Amino acid sequence: MLVIPKQGEGRTYTLPCNVCGLKGLRPRRRLPQALAREERMAIYHLSASMIGRSSGRSATASAAYRAACVIRDKRTGEVHDYGRKTGVEATMILAPEGAPDWAHDRAAL
Repeated sequence: MLVIPKQGEGRTYTLPCNVCGLKGLRPRRRLPQALAREERMAIYHLSASMIGRSSGRSATASAAYRAACVIRDKRTGEVHDYGRKTGVEATMILAPEGAPDWAHDRAAL
């Protein structure tokens, strides 16, 4: 099933065969039998960048934007509200067992 994203959902990736199906075209070559049986796998993608105050950026604002939530910056008192941002499917903080409470608090990180 091909899902067409709504405007403003951010980056969305699809297989070339799905794009061809959307336009009413056929892919140039057939998929191998293993893939034709609905055995698909997601492709992991990570993009990391440095966020520094020296360049006028805020790590707290960036965290609120990426998580689509509200975070108050304890250093400056500013409230960064990205609660209405769309396109964020899920967010999580991974910490080891026995980690202190602040390790699970997005604003403290």
